Amino acid sequence: MRQLYLIRHAEAANRLLTQKDLERTLTTKGLMDAQLLGHYLSQHAIDQIIYSHAVRTTQTAHAINQSLQLPSERLVKSSVLYHADVTTLLEVAQAIEDHVSEVAMVAHNPTISALAATLSLERVPTFSPAQVVALAFNIDSWNQLRQQSGQLRFVYVPGEK
Repeated sequence: MRQLYLIRHAEAANRLLTQKDLERTLTTKGLMDAQLLGHYLSQHAIDQIIYSHAVRTTQTAHAINQSLQLPSERLVKSSVLYHADVTTLLEVAQAIEDHVSEVAMVAHNPTISALAATLSLERVPTFSPAQVVALAFNIDSWNQLRQQSGQLRFVYVPGEK
């Protein structure tokens, strides 16, 4: 059994005129929501966080890890998650090492929403900032991950009931 937690980065500030999109940071609300999300996810046995190298996804991943307390080698920064398509995100997930059972992937919309829709057996909503969709897969190896094979475990958005 494998579990994948698909996460959209928390709320990011608008891009400044001289700023690259990659450099956008979280807002104060975004940082607080990422910390709330980390607290919520601390109830689960996440082994690893894979995240885009954009500043906002890096900040989201590290804020989540304040609660998870994973060692630094379990935080995997991946430049291919930035501006990736669904196929690329799926390939990243399929390449996860088999000793890792539960993984959080922090990436960008609309691709993270599209990946959740691609993998889930059930309909999943379009992601809000800091939203997580948890999917469980009855597989022995991540390379067996296929479309429409994930059982929806939960959807959580900080601040929503």
